[in-house]
Amino acid sequence: MQYCGAQRTLYLQTPQQAALQHHMPPQRSSVAAKSVVCPMAGALISVDVQVGQDVLPGDDVAVVEAMKMRNVLKSDVAGKVKAVRVAAGDVVRADTVIVEFE
Repeated sequence: MQYCGAQRTLYLQTPQQAALQHHMPPQRSSVAAKSVVCPMAGALISVDVQVGQDVLPGDDVAVVEAMKMRNVLKSDVAGKVKAVRVAAGDVVRADTVIVEFE
């Protein structure tokens, strides 16, 4: 919204949304935007990228199994893989960095 030369971002919420807002996870930092982070604890089944590989948004990066359910982790950004921090077979915690981008 812009008013009298000042621009502001407004977030409209219902009363129920506002009451539940404190339960939501915090926004990711810019460092997390340049990486793929495991959202849950589990066993890493596979890592589908290698260092130096170009990745596009939506590309499969890794597969994590948690509670006998496999979850595909996808890239949110385009970039080149800078580092792969884990290997297939590793047990990872929530918020573990799987892959970093340049």
